[in-house]
Amino acid sequence: MKKIITAIGEQKLNEELRKYDILQVVTSDIQYKEGILEVLENEKDIDIVIFNEEIQGEIEFEDLIDTIKLINRDIEIIIILKEQDIEKMKYLKTKNITKTYLKNEFNIEEIVNSVLNVKNYVNNNIENNTKKIEEKNIKIDNKIEEKNDEKIRKINIHKNNIVNLKIKKESKIKAFWSKIRNSLKKKKIIQKVITISGIGGVGKSVFTANLANSYANGKNRVLIVDFDILNSCIHTLFGVKKYPKNVKDNIDKQDFMQELISEKTNIKKLIVKINNKVDLISGIDIILNNNKLDINELHSLIEELKKDYNIILIDTSTECFTEYTRMIMKCSDDIIFLLEGNLLQIKKSINLLNVYTNNWNINYEKIDIIVNKKTNESIDESILKNIFSDFYIIGNIKFSKIYNTIINKNMNKRFINNKIRKEYKKISQMILKEKNIRKFSLEKREDFLINANQKM
Repeated sequence: MKKIITAIGEQKLNEELRKYDILQVVTSDIQYKEGILEVLENEKDIDIVIFNEEIQGEIEFEDLIDTIKLINRDIEIIIILKEQDIEKMKYLKTKNITKTYLKNEFNIEEIVNSVLNVKNYVNNNIENNTKKIEEKNIKIDNKIEEKNDEKIRKINIHKNNIVNLKIKKESKIKAFWSKIRNSLKKKKIIQKVITISGIGGVGKSVFTANLANSYANGKNRVLIVDFDILNSCIHTLFGVKKYPKNVKDNIDKQDFMQELISEKTNIKKLIVKINNKVDLISGIDIILNNNKLDINELHSLIEELKKDYNIILIDTSTECFTEYTRMIMKCSDDIIFLLEGNLLQIKKSINLLNVYTNNWNINYEKIDIIVNKKTNESIDESILKNIFSDFYIIGNIKFSKIYNTIINKNMNKRFINNKIRKEYKKISQMILKEKNIRKFSLEKREDFLINANQKM
C-alpha cells in the first residue's frame, strides 16, 4: 500500500485517491509548505508527496525539495508548477523528479492515474531520462576502465570532495529545518484575552469554567480572572478558596494588606491553582480596595499576566454600568456575549449590546454571540441571526440538567459527558479562529440578506 500526502489546495484529489484500496491518504490536503515537512517528520514511511508550487509558506521551492529528500531520499515527488520554467525543470531533473504538471493544464484524473502508474499518464520524461542515465553510466564505466591509477586517484579525491560538500549542504539544510521547526512552534503559541459578558442569570460563570477546561485539554495554560467583584462565584464552582492560603492567613494584618495593594502587579499573589493547566484569580477586590484602576494600569496588568498564560478568560459583572467592565472590554481581544433564546432575554440583550456599541464605543466586530441554555422551545437560530445581524453567532450550548451535578461536584470532569465536551471544543475552536474568517462569513450572510430583500 502506498502512503500519500497532498498539498495542492484541492480537497477533491484526496477524495479520489481514497477510493483505491492500494492507496492510503495520510492527512487532509495540507495548506502550507512547512506543513509537508511537519507530516514527514512524524510519518517516516510516506511513499508519495503531491504538492502545488503556489501553496503558502516561507520556505523556498528548492529548499523544500532538498529538505523532503533529506528526510526521505526514496520518496516520490509529484509537482504542479505555476508556469513553464526551463531552469526549474533542469533542477528537478537533477533530483530525479519527472512527474510535473502545469497549473493550467493538469487534471485530477491524470494525477490519480500517474500515482497508480497507468502507462498512458506516466510522464514521457521518465523513459528519456532513464536512457540518458544509462548511456551516461556506460560512458563513465568505459572512461574509468581506461584511466590509469593516477587518474583513478584523482577521481576518488573528487568524490571525497563531493561527499564533503554534500555533508556541508545537509548540515545547512538541517540547521534551516531546525529554524523552520522553531518558528512553527512559536506560531502555534496562542495568546488571547477573552471577556465573557451577558445579562444576569445567563450562565456566564459556568460557561467560563467549562471553556477554561476545554482550552486546558490542549497545550494551553489558562487563567480565569473573576472580575465580578460583587458576586464572584467561580471559586465556588471549582471548590477552592477565594484567596490563596498566604493571603487568607494575613488578610487581617494591615501591613501585609498595604504592601499587597501598593503595586497592582501583586495581583499574581492572588492566583489560586485549579489544576496543572488552569489558574484562578477570584479575590481581585482586595487589590482594588476602593482604589481606582485606570485603563492604562489595567492594560499593563493584563500584559503582565499574558507572560505566563496562553488564554486569559475574564468573567465580568452583570452590572453593565460598572466602569471596570467597560475598561476590560477595551483591553480584550474578543468579547463573548451569552444570551438565551427567549423574548425577555433577547430584549434585555439588545439593550445591553446597544450600551456596549453606542455608549462605550466597542467595535461590534469584536463581539461574538453564543446562545446558551438552548432547548427545543428556544427561538430559531435563523430568527436570532436576523435580530442580531450586526454580530456573528458562533454557536450554541444546549441546556442540560447535568450542569447542576457538575456545579455541585465542583466541576469534576468525570461528570462532564462527551456531548458537553464536543460542544465546548467546537466553541473554543471558533473563538480562536481569525477575525477575518468570521468577518467573511458575516459579509457573506449580509450579502445573502441583501439579495433576499431585493428579490422580495
